[in-house]
Amino acid sequence: MEKDIKNRFFRLAFVCVLASLLLLSVLPVAAETEKTPIHRFSAVSETPITAPELGKPVQRHILFETTEGAPLLIFHQMNGWQRKQESGVFWTYNDEYFVEGTYRYWFQVRCEDPAFGIASDITGFVNGEEIFLNKYTAYFTDGPAGYVDFYSAEFEVKISDGTPVSLLPDVEVSVPESFAGTDLKELALGGYFYGGKRPYKFALTSGPSWLKLAEDGTVSGKPEKAGKNEPVAFTVTDAAGVTASFSVNVGETHPNPEDRKPIPTVKITSDRATDEIYIGSPVFLPGLTVTEGAPAEIGDAFWVKLDKDGGDIYSADVFTEGEYFLVIEVTVRNHTEQLTEKTEFFLDGKKTAAEEGFDDSSFFSVALIVGDTVTAKTGTPPVVTEPVTEPVTTPVTSPVTSQITEPVTEPVTGTEAAVTTEGTSAEKGCKDRPAGAMIAMAVLGVAVGVLTVALVTVLVRRKK
Repeated sequence: MEKDIKNRFFRLAFVCVLASLLLLSVLPVAAETEKTPIHRFSAVSETPITAPELGKPVQRHILFETTEGAPLLIFHQMNGWQRKQESGVFWTYNDEYFVEGTYRYWFQVRCEDPAFGIASDITGFVNGEEIFLNKYTAYFTDGPAGYVDFYSAEFEVKISDGTPVSLLPDVEVSVPESFAGTDLKELALGGYFYGGKRPYKFALTSGPSWLKLAEDGTVSGKPEKAGKNEPVAFTVTDAAGVTASFSVNVGETHPNPEDRKPIPTVKITSDRATDEIYIGSPVFLPGLTVTEGAPAEIGDAFWVKLDKDGGDIYSADVFTEGEYFLVIEVTVRNHTEQLTEKTEFFLDGKKTAAEEGFDDSSFFSVALIVGDTVTAKTGTPPVVTEPVTEPVTTPVTSPVTSQITEPVTEPVTGTEAAVTTEGTSAEKGCKDRPAGAMIAMAVLGVAVGVLTVALVTVLVRRKK
């Protein structure tokens, strides 16, 4: 009898263990599907989304604010205009201006909270206008999705039948400026034309000897020496064989940055001492003059107040308790001389630190020099005969990397025109909800309880 009871106990225990293991294996699936679905989404754009018009600039990466359906959102890097191809497929439109064709605006809506997901019947609105769901870009088979694509209504930019190939109206196009011995920043001419029948074929007629024009309208080349450039003349032939002639200007070629003469020393004098500032006194900017190092000149100047994060531009009207330093922007706006990392800077006779790295992106060299750190004092400031009381209002385009901490924008990877694995990752980000786990654990507790009761029963019977 006792042996029979033991066998029954072990069989019951084996069944309970199997049931527990089965519950544990399906627990993640049960939890994963229990997300709160969101059925409606609304957002407003920071700037209006205007209907495309011939020759108007293309809007890109507009910012949106969710007004209904949070925590769903539209990423600012995952939206933009698309143009319909001859095959009927829409692709991201990368040209600067609208030409004739059919367009729509693309929005990718994403789930940023693991407790929520996007319902398969979701409806969307942007600026009060309905947007339309593309169900093929989302995975609804396992429950609410992590991301979906929406599209606006389609817009048609029409031109009169028989319009020949023409340059866009009211749009200035020219080949950009260049540096000698440096590759030209490429220009895609195809985006500046409309009319005729696409695709177009471009052919060079005349122009600078170094300039190249590809059949698709891409302008490239490497100028050998500095100087003025003659216009480039070319023809455009459409798919119907109709040819038209055009000409655009070519920007000047400037000396190679490596050939520009370095400026060894820049000396600056101020009309007011900057080594003493007082709490409660007006924020001032001294008058600054370059006394040596021409053609260097003063650009912006501003105070920075130190804090636990490094520091930030100080824009208040009066100084408060704390530490400050003055930053002065020095620029050289010609193409024959430049500031370099070896240039030495002096402020009122004292050698001053300069930020490493000099901005040549606009064919001009720019440097930021940093004054000594000054602690705001208490007391009465000395009388200044000609105070400069203008508050700091000018924004700064060059960061002071040694003492000013700027936010870093994370890049968004993926191709806008196609579905990427990034969306799948976002979908996987919608993780387990606690409710599913609690249910499974409750069932598991019941199984353990049954096993405990069986064990107690065996022990009682053995005592009897």
